[in-house]
Amino acid sequence: MTRSRTVSSWPEQHLQLIESTMSQTDAVRMSLDEVRDLARRILSHYGLAPDHVAAVAETIGASERDGCTSHGVYRLIVCARTLASGNVIRDAVPEVSNTARSITRVDAKGGYAQLAFEMGLPTLVGNAKQTGIAALAINNCVHFAALWPEVERLANLGLVALACTPSHAWVAPVGGTKPVFGTNPIAFAWPRPDGPPFVFDFATSAVARGEIELHHRVGKPIPIGWGLDTYGQPTTNAGDALAGAMLAFGILLQPKIDTGAPFLQRTLRNRRSGKSRALVHMRLDPIDWRQIGAS
Repeated sequence: MTRSRTVSSWPEQHLQLIESTMSQTDAVRMSLDEVRDLARRILSHYGLAPDHVAAVAETIGASERDGCTSHGVYRLIVCARTLASGNVIRDAVPEVSNTARSITRVDAKGGYAQLAFEMGLPTLVGNAKQTGIAALAINNCVHFAALWPEVERLANLGLVALACTPSHAWVAPVGGTKPVFGTNPIAFAWPRPDGPPFVFDFATSAVARGEIELHHRVGKPIPIGWGLDTYGQPTTNAGDALAGAMLAFGILLQPKIDTGAPFLQRTLRNRRSGKSRALVHMRLDPIDWRQIGAS
């Protein structure tokens, strides 16, 4: 059930409202314009430069638009803490450079990745249109968001897009009990001539960490298969899973594998016959990638 609230215009109280709402099972109804406005107010209050504010607010709005609560307004709490602690450069000016014919590097200078992506986008698209394939590497950035808004934008420009990013050591390897890997999400998008692009975005963990955090806030149990407690035992307690280790996608998440990979492959098929007529290999020069600091 949706409950109405009267909120103050002060960003700190907006943030407190988000904190309290995310700890309850009911909801506050907001339009997407209100979501973006709220994001801009809070981010600006914490000193983030206007161009960064615009880019980050759009990402948060896109997540709420597509129903991904764990990457929407909830992320403003994370942003506020990061900004208050000084772990992100508030007025960083990303630097774009072409290190090779089809490779673009953006040094985010310690700022959020969203603005770095915005600034590198024209060069990435130009390179892809000119050479048929291009890569964009964003270094020295703070990344907290979903990947699909970025690959969706590229697909809307008529390009096939694939994106990935590393994260903190939160995930236990299959058969292990201690966190070693990140959630390391992967996203891809494919343009379609008669409708919106096909977009797929998933973590290589059983679930996004934000989903476990939201369960923890409302005291809701998580399904078996999402995480392990500090003793390495399967748990339904979200707090224990956050303190222990998340599980990797695999047998329990087979539908994720069976859905994502075949769709990516199917986009390469001949539309008339339905038969596979393509094999794609990509070769990367390690010297070029070392020069941009990619890892």
